[in-house]
Amino acid sequence: MIIPTCAQREQSSILMRRARQKIIQSIGQEAYDKRRIDADEEFERITGIKARS
Repeated sequence: MIIPTCAQREQSSILMRRARQKIIQSIGQEAYDKRRIDADEEFERITGIKARS
């Protein structure tokens, strides 16, 4: 397994943030929040692990 460097982790979190902003702009904050909640519930249903407290 290759462990990412600190700089690589930082870069990917910046890209994730940018992608999230683009999604929010296109579908709206409310729709984004709902999708996130749906995804968390689905994750919990499948794995039994709570995604967010």
